Amino acid sequence: MPRCIETLAHASAGWSNETVLVTLSSSVGHGGDTDRLVVRLPPLVPSFPDDQLLIQARVQEVAAGAGIPAPAPVTVVTDEQWLGAPFLVMPFVAGHVPGQAPAFDPWVTGSSESEQQKLYEAFLSVLASVHRVGWADAGLGDVLRGGAAGTGTTLGVELDWWDAYLTWSFGDRPLPALVAALGWCRANKPASEPPASLLWGDPRLGNLVVGDRRQIAAVLDWEMASIGPAEMDLGWVLGLEWSTAELVRREVPGFLPRADAVTYYEAALGRSVVDLEWFEVFALVRSLAISNHQARTAKAAGVRYAMGADEDNPMVALVSRRIAALGG
Repeated sequence: MPRCIETLAHASAGWSNETVLVTLSSSVGHGGDTDRLVVRLPPLVPSFPDDQLLIQARVQEVAAGAGIPAPAPVTVVTDEQWLGAPFLVMPFVAGHVPGQAPAFDPWVTGSSESEQQKLYEAFLSVLASVHRVGWADAGLGDVLRGGAAGTGTTLGVELDWWDAYLTWSFGDRPLPALVAALGWCRANKPASEPPASLLWGDPRLGNLVVGDRRQIAAVLDWEMASIGPAEMDLGWVLGLEWSTAELVRREVPGFLPRADAVTYYEAALGRSVVDLEWFEVFALVRSLAISNHQARTAKAAGVRYAMGADEDNPMVALVSRRIAALGG
């Protein structure tokens, strides 16, 4: 039966991909069955140097096959005649997507503290589930950064990649504080690495679809996926939570304190985590690199962005403060 597009809507957030929500009807007029789909295209101005759409699709399919609630199946369309670029098509998952700063999201803050804690624990549980996926047997080592690095060398691969990112993003105009911070990370890299895991890359509540009972309905945005220590993702969660709280001076009361969050996550993962302070700093440095790239892009285009560029980016001071606290 012919399918007709009823509605198109651009997603309200996100810089790393162009995301369009599509409603299809099975018949012209009223009364036909409808389906909702999500179409993802490369961004007009990329946040990363390499096109990850095909890899995203592969990771999502593997994650879904392992029981992670990642939207699947994912259809990959490489023929650019349709939309002018390759794109992905996946099922739309209904639910609530928490805001970039959950402390300002009425749906989060308007719930009870026990519901807030349930949401946060569900987030940590699904994160640990991602880290337990059998990535090597699924063939992800052949497509994801770090997968072919060999035991004990994924952090070296990651540091090299972010060095190259600064060159790609800023050319001969790198932010000195960012170069220095990445240099500190390399100089203080942990001497040994934990086991390698599938990494989500951008684990945030804002990359989840959540049901009314605070269950995780979908895990979204896999464009930063790689292979490395699970501490990379946990450091991202904890580091960005800390920096957000420092910037907005507000927290969600029902979310677990840092120490309790680590304990809960370790139980879900099945092992203790190590060197979290370093991983948090490295997460802040990576976040600063991305946000400063996007801030410079927005400034050049005359578009409003959440943070200023270069020295006006408040993350600069936060990164310097965390490094200084560790004796850097």
